[in-house]
Amino acid sequence: MVSSNDVHRLFLQAMLSRRIMSRALAMKIWEKCIDAVKAANDTLDIPFSDNRNAWDAFVTQLNQSLNPLHLELEQRHDEISGKEMVVLVNRKGDEIAQMATEYSPLEIAFFKAVVEQIMLAPNESYSISSMAALREVSSLKGNMTKTQAEVLLSSFVARGWLVKSR
Repeated sequence: MVSSNDVHRLFLQAMLSRRIMSRALAMKIWEKCIDAVKAANDTLDIPFSDNRNAWDAFVTQLNQSLNPLHLELEQRHDEISGKEMVVLVNRKGDEIAQMATEYSPLEIAFFKAVVEQIMLAPNESYSISSMAALREVSSLKGNMTKTQAEVLLSSFVARGWLVKSR
């Protein structure tokens, strides 16, 4: 039997397939999920409103159901475009979650060291040179050459984990 809870299920399926989307797209998908559930059961009265309070209430409801799974929908601004984004985040950093990336533990340690240096950059510039990033190789407990680190930095930039300034 179709119920109003199916709106949440449909939305979560769309979110799981994308993991990140603009708030505008997320709201459009939410609206279409409501339309689909109403089409399956026209006796349901599920309101849709494109105002911010209704959206925030919907996200809060979803997060309450996702909390036992250590998942959460976060709303953030893309630092380059400024667009509001909705992101599905895994809050549990266990071994299974760590296997969700193709990077090795050493490569993740390098990324964390680079991000730490970015956050500690002088004058709150939140940026460091590629040479400063490559110096972080020496702080790692493992074997990584500077050449491997250069390739890895390029990979982080290509995948959007880091942004290279012009």
